[in-house]
Amino acid sequence: MPVQMQSTNTALSGGNSAPGPADLAIEALIGGECRASLDPLRGYSTVLGSCVSLCLFDPVSKAGGMNHFLLPEPPVHAREDRSPDWSFRYGVQAMEELLNAVFKLSGRSRTDFRAKLVGGARLSGALADVGDRNLRFAESFLEKEGIRILSRHTAGTMARRLLFHPASGRAFVKEIKGLPAPELSLREERLLRVTSPPPVDDIELF
Repeated sequence: MPVQMQSTNTALSGGNSAPGPADLAIEALIGGECRASLDPLRGYSTVLGSCVSLCLFDPVSKAGGMNHFLLPEPPVHAREDRSPDWSFRYGVQAMEELLNAVFKLSGRSRTDFRAKLVGGARLSGALADVGDRNLRFAESFLEKEGIRILSRHTAGTMARRLLFHPASGRAFVKEIKGLPAPELSLREERLLRVTSPPPVDDIELF
């Protein structure tokens, strides 16, 4: 499933001045999705538990995008599956696809891109070290690509709502207290059962 590209009360540092969240046309992402755009009024949102989102942008061309992946890589039994449902659930695919999408929109080197990472919480014992594994994978991937991570809002034990504005690089994060976190934890556990093998820096609040 190709990345969808458009050519036309906590904010992570490292972005430019920009319209506020209320001014943006917001597109919601769920786990396993990836988007990129050059539209100056496009924003992307998602809700994260142990999953991780990369917010990637080029400060010069104003191209950027976001992904939302569940695990670093597919389990062995699923690695031959190339159905649309497979693609962006896993960081190994979601990270590469997002970088390629922003490159196509910007025409600039990957090392010119800037990154922000959000998510990787531990919502329940059943999810164990999934969030930490996702974060370590994302950090290692970006280091190998020579892409600077400007800021993070990661780990902990609370779910997060994320809003990213690619044209400015601003990322807004709100921690979710109360009922949504258990519901998200159960949803992530169900997704992880599907993908598991058979038995044998500076923040602005908004």
